[in-house]
Amino acid sequence: MGLFGPNIKKMEAKRDIEGLVKALKNRDEDVRRLAAAALGNIGDARAVEYLIEALRNEEWSTQNTVANSLEKIGEPSVGPIIEALKDDNEDARGLFALVLGRIGGAQAIIPLADMLRDKNKIVRAEAVIALGSIKDTRIIEALPKALEDKDTYVRNRAVTVWGNITKSERAIGPLIKVLTNDHVIGSIRKRAVDALVEIGKPAVEPLLQVLRDESDYAKCYAALALSRIRDSRAVGPLIQALKDKKVVVRTAAAEALGEIGYKMAVEPLLQLLKNDKNEFVRNGTIKALGEIRDSRAVESLLKILFSSNGELGGEALLKIAPNSAISKEIMQETIYASGRYKSFWAVEKLCSIKSPVTNNLLILISKKEDVMVTDHDERGKPTEELQEFSKERQMALNELARRGSPNYDSSAFLVPSKQ
Repeated sequence: MGLFGPNIKKMEAKRDIEGLVKALKNRDEDVRRLAAAALGNIGDARAVEYLIEALRNEEWSTQNTVANSLEKIGEPSVGPIIEALKDDNEDARGLFALVLGRIGGAQAIIPLADMLRDKNKIVRAEAVIALGSIKDTRIIEALPKALEDKDTYVRNRAVTVWGNITKSERAIGPLIKVLTNDHVIGSIRKRAVDALVEIGKPAVEPLLQVLRDESDYAKCYAALALSRIRDSRAVGPLIQALKDKKVVVRTAAAEALGEIGYKMAVEPLLQLLKNDKNEFVRNGTIKALGEIRDSRAVESLLKILFSSNGELGGEALLKIAPNSAISKEIMQETIYASGRYKSFWAVEKLCSIKSPVTNNLLILISKKEDVMVTDHDERGKPTEELQEFSKERQMALNELARRGSPNYDSSAFLVPSKQ
């Protein structure tokens, strides 16, 4: 410090603990902060009680320096900080918990676990964060209580800690409890999903149990976790879930099967696409078939493409194209042919390419009906307009006649052909 204040550097050099302790009460905040830092650098246990008092009373801008000094002193700080956890001041209790988590090691687990019963939710959350700072798997025994805390913020912190500190199988049970608790908000349940995915294959069987037994949304979160773990054991139960009574479960199961990518799911997904009339389920199924990329899905997706759903399925078809008899170029033209703006030129292009594949495509085009399209005017008001397809239908019919009116051949999509 300068001419008119205590010389903190000189005190530190002389290891003047008494002088630095006195400086901790100086009116100048900068002096107090420098004194706290100096005491940490010296590392003398005699400073601990004074630093704890400073942490209790200091402004937030200096508290971090005080906390760092207690951390530098280390082991001698632990016992006094544990005692300080009983402080009447809620802010102080939270600060002491955070510092203890940084320096306390295994001996801090029980005192911090006790703080999970604190009446103040911020203190409980800071105790969770502190536990997460301890690199010891024994904290797993302490955290389940926090996962069931009545406060969202505390539960959120607890799930984050689970995901960050361990892949231990001992974490699975508490995380499953979060996943299946319909009173827990979605963002926290998604964090539980993240943590279970980190644990990986050991979590599969408990997740399958959720898929069979629990509530609708719990099943959805289980399906999400299983889709990311990508274990073959999940395929059969997810196929069964395609028959669930609830739309959300059928949709989640379909999307999960797409992410896992096993070919055995293709036929059940095609059956779902054929029989389920719910838009969300159908969209999820189409997306899944696109992810699996099996040519058996091409015919069904093409029929949807040329139905009243318009371009629905186009993205999935482009993904499947490399594994089918349809080139990517022809697939793109087919998608254009089903749409609103480039359909005439696309049909004209398909007419110029003679193959069993384009025969099928022209037959589908010849049967495409006019559809009513909803749009919005410049004021945002919805408007309806009839999308006529008569010219494209006639063009397809004329070309088919020139080709001798070929029959529709489903196998053309599966057998590679020259295009």
